[in-house]
Amino acid sequence: MKTSMRIFPLLIVSLMLNAVMASASWGATFYLAPNGNDTTGDGSQNRPWRSLSYACSRVTTPGDTIYIGPGNYTDNGRCNLAVGVSIAGAGSGTTKITSAYNGGMGTGYIFRDTQPTNPLMLGNNEISGFTLDGSNKTLMTGVFIRGSSNLSIHDMKFQSIKVSAIWIEGYYNWSNHETTQPPAYAKNVAIYNVETYDTTSEANYGWGDRLGAFFFGALENAQIYNITINEAMASRGTGIKAVSGWLKNFKGYNWNIKTNVENGDAFVFEMYNFLGDSEIYNCVFNHALSLNSGPQTPVQGSTWNLKIHDTKTDFSGFTRGALGHELSHNHLDFYNNYIYGNRGRGAGLWTTNYLTAGSVTGWRFRNNIVQNCSAGGLTIDRGNLYNIQVYNNIFDTMSSSPYGGYGISTDGFNGQLSGMKIQNNVFMNCAAAPIYLTASVTNALIDHNIFYNNGNGNNVNAASASTIQSNNIKGTVPGLVYSGNRPDPYYQLSKSSNLLDAGVDVGLPYSGKAPDIGAIEYQAFPPPRNLRLTP
Repeated sequence: MKTSMRIFPLLIVSLMLNAVMASASWGATFYLAPNGNDTTGDGSQNRPWRSLSYACSRVTTPGDTIYIGPGNYTDNGRCNLAVGVSIAGAGSGTTKITSAYNGGMGTGYIFRDTQPTNPLMLGNNEISGFTLDGSNKTLMTGVFIRGSSNLSIHDMKFQSIKVSAIWIEGYYNWSNHETTQPPAYAKNVAIYNVETYDTTSEANYGWGDRLGAFFFGALENAQIYNITINEAMASRGTGIKAVSGWLKNFKGYNWNIKTNVENGDAFVFEMYNFLGDSEIYNCVFNHALSLNSGPQTPVQGSTWNLKIHDTKTDFSGFTRGALGHELSHNHLDFYNNYIYGNRGRGAGLWTTNYLTAGSVTGWRFRNNIVQNCSAGGLTIDRGNLYNIQVYNNIFDTMSSSPYGGYGISTDGFNGQLSGMKIQNNVFMNCAAAPIYLTASVTNALIDHNIFYNNGNGNNVNAASASTIQSNNIKGTVPGLVYSGNRPDPYYQLSKSSNLLDAGVDVGLPYSGKAPDIGAIEYQAFPPPRNLRLTP
């Protein structure tokens, strides 16, 4: 009986706390309207306010929502967003705010900059449902939030902003941030159904150049999806930038990003230090991506730092040729991608900055199709490189105009590369040679590939006597479909293909008696693929 009496008050307290939390989670709603008044209004439906910046100064109770009614607004103040307060517009097609707020770098129209703690505080904010116009690029940044977790931004449009549409960082400005993980990450950031147009600049306003329509740092479990970014104008920046980055278990998918093809450094994204089996997939690009750094050992519980797969990159808009994808990241798995139409290279590996300044390790390029990239399919330029694997790709049509012409090349390589594996690949129509390896590339294994209609008589140009060549097929037409959309079904294996079961087991899934040679493993009744793309 005494025990029951002790439990009863605790139960009452628990119920009261739950009631308070439930009440706070529902919260109150305050209203804006184009004909509202910040002086005489009280934020009710009958007496709405006029500006979001004013509403943010009044609405500070967690769980409350500011609702922006349909119409056009002009607001040149700053919205200091309180913890737990949400902003909901009537829809990005019906509600637009134009802001010429210009507080300089390190601020934004919707703003909160919290001194980071470990763990970070919970921001608990949702922002949605309107278009933000930067008044002819007067506004520096649309949304700038640092030092807190739990943030959702969705169903938004951003346009005509000078530096960045969205700037989100967790912990920031810690010691050795280029090479050391942050003390804490911002968790559970979701950005989806967002469109940006002309929201960057290539200029440096004191925080770096080409800062990106989105800028990210120190995020864990972030979900960034259904994103359209158009920065394909002169003197604009990158699509997404994360330098020094640190993105853990990051998921980015369904991105369509266009940047300025007249600027070789206006990457679709420039992002450093992924970890924890992060993924980017189902994306369409018109420019190169730039990857750097990453831990030299994957964090506990993960296999890779980053996986990039099922993307399409169309380089055909370049008049001079793009650098190609800069894949200089430790423990990167790059697969099921289609790269085509570059007067430069398709992709490259070399040492760069910070954790990949001297070496790159744990790097796999597999099941990709690289087509019509004049300077070469994959080039490897410099550094001490370890555990490099190139499996089950198709390299088709490398014309050597104005240079290159190899499927894989280490021409000009400076560094150390031993034990690279090149297996189960198709090399065809490479004008110079299928593969060119310089003398500093030692103990390479070139095995179970097919070479057709390549320069140098379909022979590998390998300067080191330690190179192992075995079980390669020369001069025979690869048994592909050769019709329909590229890459799929054009590069699928035909029913009676000479590539069926002709490969060697490299640890990837396969059907049949042995792996196939080529990028798409044959199935009699293949399931729908994510990547059905036409040049």
